[in-house]
Amino acid sequence: MSENSNHETYCGFVALIGRPNVGKSTLVNHLMGEKVSITSRKPQTTQHEVRAILTQDHAQLIFVDTPGLNNRMQQPLSRCLNKTALMSVEQVDAAVCVMEAGVWTDVEDWILSQLFSFKGPVIAALNKVDQLSDREVLLPFISEVTAKRDFKAIVPVSALKFIQTDVLKAEILSCLPLGPFLYESDQRTDRQLSFQIAEVVREKIVRQMGDEIPYIQTVQVEKIETKRRAMTIHALIIVERQSHKRMIIGHQGQRIRQIGIQARADLEKRFDKHVDLRLWVKIKPNWTQRPEQLAAFGIGYHADQ
Repeated sequence: MSENSNHETYCGFVALIGRPNVGKSTLVNHLMGEKVSITSRKPQTTQHEVRAILTQDHAQLIFVDTPGLNNRMQQPLSRCLNKTALMSVEQVDAAVCVMEAGVWTDVEDWILSQLFSFKGPVIAALNKVDQLSDREVLLPFISEVTAKRDFKAIVPVSALKFIQTDVLKAEILSCLPLGPFLYESDQRTDRQLSFQIAEVVREKIVRQMGDEIPYIQTVQVEKIETKRRAMTIHALIIVERQSHKRMIIGHQGQRIRQIGIQARADLEKRFDKHVDLRLWVKIKPNWTQRPEQLAAFGIGYHADQ
């Protein structure tokens, strides 16, 4: 634990919530100034609660990046991800409801209904303003959002273009309560090494596969061997079907080789070590339909804590 005893310090947890693919993880990374959460264009890339720790001056802000909320899908995996996100919100000091600027759906209405009992401040972040084809729709949309709930602030932003992200960060910082720092000032996440590695590999799979395989794959790190300037990592890619295994491996192993190359590059940059990454693909039939299997793979509310 670290704290500057000469000044008052502020510390708190802030959850980012919203439906899938509105840019929560990208926004967290840009507010952090570095990559902590994995991202892709595919909805529900985030399968876990991820905490990103930002310490600036006398404030420590712990972002809680959550899986996308979706009341339209009722499969066990989707219900598990919804539960993870909603339980995360119960433990925080403030929430940022991320939505796409100009787009309001029944999912947003459902999300706000889930926040009805939340007593902390809620900020609305209207993301992707750079993608609006007609900027004149923004003001009427802000009025529409204003009528939905008593938000602490409504901030139009673009995570990709850094539009008003500093304004959003200032609003979030103003929500933090007085309190000592909970983490060392140079710590960026509270997740274990194996989790960080698995997430990097999973991101490369999602990006490589495009629409061929949905989010029904996960990664388990079986063993990490660390030396002074090198790491050897053994990891399993878990899929549901033989056809998924063939697609991930690719013709003559080309696709899994590319997944490994891209993941290794990210891991070497992150850990400043040479990385020997060894990947295998294993079939677990219907694992996304079995709650006990989801729990075994660590998918659920803060499962590794």
